[in-house]
Amino acid sequence: MQKCSYFPLCLFLIALLIGLFFINEGLFHYDAIALAQAVEKTFQTGSLQPAINGRYGSVILASITYAPFWLAGKNADVAVRLTAVIWYALSIVFFYFFLFNLFSSSIIAAYASLFFLSAPIYISPNTFGKEHGMALAFFFMACYLLFVAEKKHWVYGVSSAVLVFSLMVREAVLVLVPFYFVLLFMQKTSFKTRMIYCIVPLILFFSLIFFSYFSFIIEKTLFPTQTGTAYFFFSTRLIGKGLFALWKTAPVLFLIASLAGAVIGLKRMFGRTFFFIAWFIVTFSVFVNNSTFVPRYLDSTVAALCVLAAIGITVVHKMNKYAGVAFGVLIAVWSFVLIEPVLAYRHAYGGPMHFGQFVGNITRPDDIIIAQDDASFISYYGNRSSVGIPIGNKTAAEIFIADIQEKLLQGRNVYLTQTAFVYDPGDINQKLVSSAFKVEKRFVVETEASHIADIELVRYKHVISKLKLRNNNS
Repeated sequence: MQKCSYFPLCLFLIALLIGLFFINEGLFHYDAIALAQAVEKTFQTGSLQPAINGRYGSVILASITYAPFWLAGKNADVAVRLTAVIWYALSIVFFYFFLFNLFSSSIIAAYASLFFLSAPIYISPNTFGKEHGMALAFFFMACYLLFVAEKKHWVYGVSSAVLVFSLMVREAVLVLVPFYFVLLFMQKTSFKTRMIYCIVPLILFFSLIFFSYFSFIIEKTLFPTQTGTAYFFFSTRLIGKGLFALWKTAPVLFLIASLAGAVIGLKRMFGRTFFFIAWFIVTFSVFVNNSTFVPRYLDSTVAALCVLAAIGITVVHKMNKYAGVAFGVLIAVWSFVLIEPVLAYRHAYGGPMHFGQFVGNITRPDDIIIAQDDASFISYYGNRSSVGIPIGNKTAAEIFIADIQEKLLQGRNVYLTQTAFVYDPGDINQKLVSSAFKVEKRFVVETEASHIADIELVRYKHVISKLKLRNNNS
């Protein structure tokens, strides 16, 4: 393994083939839909369009992949999913080069990259169009370039530009920026060199995005006005969910290797081991204490665990190479087996996509569709627009209901999706709708809860109801 100069290429090909073989049948999340729509609008308007929270970097990357599809008259669905898979594979390569230079050990780099490649929490979102692999690929690239810059100082400027671009891909990389600075100040070059070639360009590059749009993203993250998207939302329940997600997706042998790697590493290579222990603690603490927490938030946390596990397995490898390889491959295969049923099911059947198409098939363009979270799938795959009931405001909801009643009297069809009451404090909307309408007909289609289904299949029968006025209303 240590002498194989083609190992990074092997990692890339393995990751790429896995991603392509298990790529989702359709986009699986609201953010992925928003990215696809931003890419399509970019080509339509000729100017770069924002996705969720801006994320202009992800739009740029997906637009590059989309170009041939656009020429063929296709939408950005396949291009966005393909972009996620490609950058997931590239992120493994840059992870390898980063670790190889940090530890001066191709063995640690190889095992850590192999474990990260097969980590369920990391593979899953990268098969359905999310930006996780894209963002981490550029962050790992930025870290790797710091080591290159020790000999070619101008590369510091490239590294700083790449770091800022990773923030443009996914703002969550902000949490990892302090670790970039730790790596920077671990460099052997003079402080003046690092200041001139890295810090100054970094300030300039960051200022460009900060004053363009990123100040709002930081404000929204650090000082949220909406509890539903709040960071630092400390909760023992969320911490428990995070720990359970790691336990559910990590083989026991992997966890043992991680613990052993942390203990042994602190004795033999304290600074670098402590770096990843701190990385694990900080990323877990920040991302798990998010009120919208889902397992995929822990992608960078899992990366730190993979490094610690690699340190542990490397000890075995040095005692007996064949035993080390056997344990390493076993962990990687075991990890993948845990997520394979989920990936295989979604590769064959993209529930949210089929839901959107189903709604499009049973409705007409002028029909009224009441929905919430599923609105993006109805719009993108069903080519239908939908409306949402005002949330937490009884007066506004009553006005909305009265308007819908009027539309029914005019002969318009009205449909209600099962998730229209997902956000309904006090069941205000559900009570108003029940008192104003009754169900004329029900339609059922199998789908998944895309918000909470990173590492497990959360299937359910989605009911779409066609409404009619109650007699006392008509």
